[in-house]
Amino acid sequence: MTSLKAQLKSRRRRTAHGCWFVPEGSLQEILTKDAILSRISECGIPLEVRSEVVDHVLSDARVLFAILVRIEQEHLIAECLSHDIRDDKLSVITPESMEGLKIDPRFFEKRWEFLAPIFRRRNVLLKLKDQHVLPFLEDRRLDDSQGGYANAFRVTLDARHQGLVQFGPDDKVGKRTFKF
Repeated sequence: MTSLKAQLKSRRRRTAHGCWFVPEGSLQEILTKDAILSRISECGIPLEVRSEVVDHVLSDARVLFAILVRIEQEHLIAECLSHDIRDDKLSVITPESMEGLKIDPRFFEKRWEFLAPIFRRRNVLLKLKDQHVLPFLEDRRLDDSQGGYANAFRVTLDARHQGLVQFGPDDKVGKRTFKF
């Protein structure tokens, strides 16, 4: 049986810019209730809290658990949960806010592999940090795109990270960058 860490690593895709990301939906396939329970049992999470930890991971900390698995610190999941660290806070967590948890510094780098945005019509103006990995499998500037204040690109988005158009997997969409 392949380890959770190996499964997570094998699901990553490389972007056009050489970064890695784990496609949307992969964690739900890999980090099932049984897989999480098995792993937290192996790493010594006390029996009396295992059920609660599994429930929290499934509901609002699956990405957190995946990151901890990748850096081999899944034994810290209960402690992270007790400090109210959840998936929805991962992009804003700082090393200072996790002080005392003995989190490996790689946590702050690896998290971006799991936080690739999903582009939808209702959120085309996303507020992203520079560290966010954009799930662009191709990102090519169009030759005749040079304008006064903008450039146009043809990008191929991972199909699981776009709700803009209904095409086949990895179809192309447009991207425009503006110069201010």
